[in-house]
Amino acid sequence: MLTFEQYVERRIRNKKYKIRKELGHQVITGGKHRNARRAKFFKSEEGKKQLEIAYRANEELQELYHNKKSPMLKAEYEHYVHEVTMLKERKNLEEKRRILREDILKEIPENPIDLYPHARRMHRHFILHVGPTNSGKTYEALEEFKKAENAIYLAPLRLLAFEVFEKSNAAGVPCNMITGEEAIRMPGATHQASTVEMLSVLKDYDLAVIDEAQMIEDTERGGAWTRALLGVPARRIHVCMAAYATKLVIQLIEECGDTYEIVEHHRATPLTMEKGHFVFPQDVTDHDALIVFSKKMVLACAAELQRLGISCSVIYGSLPYDVRTREVDRFLRGENRVIVATDAIGMGMNLPIRRVVFLENEKFDGKNKRPLNAKEIQQIAGRAGRRGSFDVGYYTAQFDKKQIAEEVDAIVPPLKQAVLKFPEELISLNGLLSETLSQWDQMASGELYTKAKIEREIKLCKTLEKYTDDKNLIYQFLTIPFNEKSPELYAIWLRLFQSEVEGIGTPLDEILPEIYDKEPLATLELKHQICDLANFYTTRFGVEEDLPRILERKREISDRMAEILGEQNLPMRHCEMCGKELAWNNPYRICNTCHDKKLAQPWLYRGRKSRRW
Repeated sequence: MLTFEQYVERRIRNKKYKIRKELGHQVITGGKHRNARRAKFFKSEEGKKQLEIAYRANEELQELYHNKKSPMLKAEYEHYVHEVTMLKERKNLEEKRRILREDILKEIPENPIDLYPHARRMHRHFILHVGPTNSGKTYEALEEFKKAENAIYLAPLRLLAFEVFEKSNAAGVPCNMITGEEAIRMPGATHQASTVEMLSVLKDYDLAVIDEAQMIEDTERGGAWTRALLGVPARRIHVCMAAYATKLVIQLIEECGDTYEIVEHHRATPLTMEKGHFVFPQDVTDHDALIVFSKKMVLACAAELQRLGISCSVIYGSLPYDVRTREVDRFLRGENRVIVATDAIGMGMNLPIRRVVFLENEKFDGKNKRPLNAKEIQQIAGRAGRRGSFDVGYYTAQFDKKQIAEEVDAIVPPLKQAVLKFPEELISLNGLLSETLSQWDQMASGELYTKAKIEREIKLCKTLEKYTDDKNLIYQFLTIPFNEKSPELYAIWLRLFQSEVEGIGTPLDEILPEIYDKEPLATLELKHQICDLANFYTTRFGVEEDLPRILERKREISDRMAEILGEQNLPMRHCEMCGKELAWNNPYRICNTCHDKKLAQPWLYRGRKSRRW
């Protein structure tokens, strides 16, 4: 980098060059060999004289000569220093990124199948159970699961893992249940029911069952199915999936050099569109499943039914699993006449549903509200007509029945790419973890694979790197599942991380929420999520003796939530400004009258807080 004096000298040389060039163009304007003629001119006495006059006439050059201490010149020099420093930093950063990319390429094998050497040393045979919803594909796989010497069942949901756990132990097959939330170990257990993320790729099994393998394309969780297919060390592997996943799964199996056979399954009961127009709530009948696509709409729809004396169970994604299980049991026992649910009902839940009713045909996918696609409609509609309960399954819709019917019969295009998770082996590479995540995310993954979405992890990682550069600690906290959009959960998560960085820990009493009388469902749900966060934290960093207290508090919250739902008296929706009752499917939080008032007199409502009715 130049000193200030060198910088001034360079400025003088550059300015002299520009003046000489301009003077040359003025004196000799055209003709042949003009550059040579200009050079000859400046060597002459006349040329030297005119050039000296031009130098003296230029104010900027004279300023550089005679006022080298001017604040403006020093400010320009400081800007120069800043620019040079930034350029060097950019070059250093680019070099570090280049080295990091090379390290990533060295660390990751060219083919993802080589990430699992233990499975590559085995001869694995796959039995592919292909068929639509309610075709019995998982049932056949689980029959072999029970007969195996030791086996593992990999489910998309804790609810399904719990169902297999219960049925296996009831059938005299000792079975553990291990999920991200809890571990239940049975004496002498030879079998295991787990969520797919909990698979160990180092333990041998005689048999494995991978359920709902079409989830392999899911950009958030699909990497767990890819890992299971490529890495589960079992001699026989049953894979249950929709037909559109078959081609991709076979490609992965052939990549591994394993063998396979296909078992096709067909619905035991026909699925048909019900004739006539459906009107809610007049046309609701027993054993209906009413489908909406948000928790708010589930609870509003259920409240409307309960007001009319129609008992109902509710199911939505964020409802705690044990509460969801009790709601399902009430429907199975006939205690509740209908079920109101989101698309969470479409994932492997076998319920005595006679008719599926789509009350909405659009869903919010995290970014935009979009129409349902064929895969989603077929998965949900297929829940109607459970074998042994009904001879025919029906589906209908309150709006756009034609679109729903077309999508049920549509052929879903085959999946093209399996999702890859971020390889944990890369944590040890030099550099910031956020930079490693970013560089891995930007690298090509080939035609057969795509990368999991890790924008959330990168953003959270950059926040944690402000407190420490311990990459193992950061990664452990990144893999704790929680809703970072909840201010309460995010604050607790960050506080727990800070306490680990400082090495002081956080007492359980400061995390565990208290339960009070007459708390609404939403508050209890948040407290259950806080308990889940505390459970993950305690399992990884805390005292093992604290886990029973956490599980007991979760049970108490679940009991209270189940009690509220069992009362069949969910509150109706009300306008947040005047308290007027709203229609169950009103998309807004205020009534039309209050909306008109706000438009007519906005100055009266500016900054005014809404009431909570």
